[in-house]
Amino acid sequence: MEIIKEEREDNKIKLRSARDISIKLLNFIPDSEFILKYELKTFNKKTRFVAPEVLEGKEMWEPLINILKRSIDIYDCEWKYKVLNIINGKIENNNEDNESDDNSEEQQDKEDNTNTII
Repeated sequence: MEIIKEEREDNKIKLRSARDISIKLLNFIPDSEFILKYELKTFNKKTRFVAPEVLEGKEMWEPLINILKRSIDIYDCEWKYKVLNIINGKIENNNEDNESDDNSEEQQDKEDNTNTII
């Protein structure tokens, strides 16, 4: 019995946060796609204080996927393929990506703070 239990623990699927992925996507989307970037930033603001276990669930992934579906119809550019690969988990975190993710998240937090102060 213990052997089967250990095998199951090794085969667990690593869940990813929809907010972390959306922040990572912002690094690959060109500035010309301002509507998509705006929608992702809005998604990030709305999910800022959501519990981590909820961010990994269906409730957060469906809105993120819907945002991408509205903006990306045809995969005709390199950045669109990168977005697809990130969503599918084919592009893993590299050292360069981790640094840009940290900077992007800090920048997103600063934007959130500056936009809320009136």
